[in-house]
Amino acid sequence: MLEVLAGITCLLLAVYQLFTAYKLFDNTKKHGDKNTSPFLLNSLWSGALIGIILLSVGTGLIVNIFKKIVLFNAQ
Repeated sequence: MLEVLAGITCLLLAVYQLFTAYKLFDNTKKHGDKNTSPFLLNSLWSGALIGIILLSVGTGLIVNIFKKIVLFNAQ
């Protein structure tokens, strides 16, 4: 049960992370100019990557894929 709750939390965080990365991209596309930071692309990619990682971990926790890994096998 705790794994499912952690999975749902990860999925919610992933949706929030991907949504904020999209909002940043959209805002930059509309209002970006020569004063826009050159490091903005790095923050967009890292935000999207963290969102994708959280999405996959959350999905894995919900379907109990980590139970098959030996490190998490409680005996």
